Amino acid sequence: MFALIVGLQFPTASNKPVATVEFGFKPKEKRAFLEIAKQIHTAKDKRTQWIEPRLCCRIQFLERTDNHHLRMTSFKSFLFDKKADECLWVS
Repeated sequence: MFALIVGLQFPTASNKPVATVEFGFKPKEKRAFLEIAKQIHTAKDKRTQWIEPRLCCRIQFLERTDNHHLRMTSFKSFLFDKKADECLWVS
């Protein structure tokens, strides 16, 4: 299984996990991500590889909960031309 845990920046929390994205990835995007992840991983266990928050992506979702968790998410694209601190929540 392949999935990304997506985090957002909030005034009270840095990199708060808000979604797990499993769908919408093309094989080429998965391979590119895994190559980059090797270079920026911070911890790894059997099922999860944690990486530094350097990458941005665009996702689509059906709804957002009161706790800012996103439901029914799908991957749209990586934003390799942006730095993580340039990625902002766009509603």
